[in-house]
Formats: sequence, C-alpha cells, structure tokens
Amino acid sequence: MSKSFFRTSVLGMLLAGTAQLSVRGEMVRDLRTVLASDMREIRAGKAVHVDGRLAEDVSPSELLREVEQYLHDGNPRVQIAAFEVLSRLNKAEVPVEMRRQAVRGILKAASQGSSGVWFRGASFVRRFRARDFDADSRQIIQKVLSKHKTIESSTLTVVAAAHLKEALPTLRRALNEIQRS
Repeated sequence: MSKSFFRTSVLGMLLAGTAQLSVRGEMVRDLRTVLASDMREIRAGKAVHVDGRLAEDVSPSELLREVEQYLHDGNPRVQIAAFEVLSRLNKAEVPVEMRRQAVRGILKAASQGSSGVWFRGASFVRRFRARDFDADSRQIIQKVLSKHKTIESSTLTVVAAAHLKEALPTLRRALNEIQRS
C-alpha cells in the first residue's frame, strides 16, 4: 500500500468524522430552534403538538439538556409538552441512566405544579419501566402521597409503574379511612 493511499484514507476518515460532528451540531441547533418555536406558540395559546421525532434525531443526553429548561416553565402547557418529549426516552435502547433522568425530571416538575400538571406528568411516567424509577424518583412519589389527604388515580398509576412497595402503608391507611367514612 502506498503512503499516498494511506494518507488519502486517513484524510477521508477525518473529513467524514468532521462532517458527522457538523451534522450532529446542526441537529442539536435544530432541536433547540424547534423546541423554542413550539414552546413560544404553546405559550401564545396555540395548539401545537411537539414532534416526537425530535427524540430520534439527537442523543438522549442532548434531548434532556435541551428540554430541561421547559420542565419548570411558568406555563403548565409548556411543562406538559416537555413531559411528552421526555417520555419518548422510554425505549429500551436508551441508557437506563438517561431514562432515570427523564423520569426524575418529569416527577420533580409535576410534583411542584397543580394537580392537572401532576396528572399529566403521571400519565407520561407510567410509560417507563420500574427500573427507570431511582431512589430520588421514589422519594418524590412518597412526598406526593404524604402531602395529599386523598389519593388520586394518577398517583396510584405512578406507584404501580414504579412498583413502589414503600407506599403500601400509606395506601392501606387511605383505604382504611375510606372504609370508615
């Protein structure tokens, strides 16, 4: 093999790698632009469905990083749209730590919102598997259970999705109170 062939091959690989990085950078920039535009329209009261394919075009860590700012937005509709985007990370090929970050982010934001925001957040996290609920997520669910006198069906679905056995005593007490009344 000649040196020029080797140099050409190495140069070709470097250029291909650079092009791939450039395309990846464009995808992240496009994600940021699309999210900003969609969220702006949602804030304006328009009915916008955030494209689920966004989650397929970038890495899970990039998606988490870009969506995080919308989780705690003052507009509940923006928060719910962010929940929907993150719920797309429930696929088996997504690393478990990324799935856990998505679940934790949704639960944390939803638990600080209105009951409607909690209900919608709960509907999105139940798409994940029990192993996607880490200790922090379980603790958030426990706090939600303990702060409400009544237990909503949305909370029960999250408890079931997380296989949260620690919640059984709280659920028993609530059931006993219902039976007594």
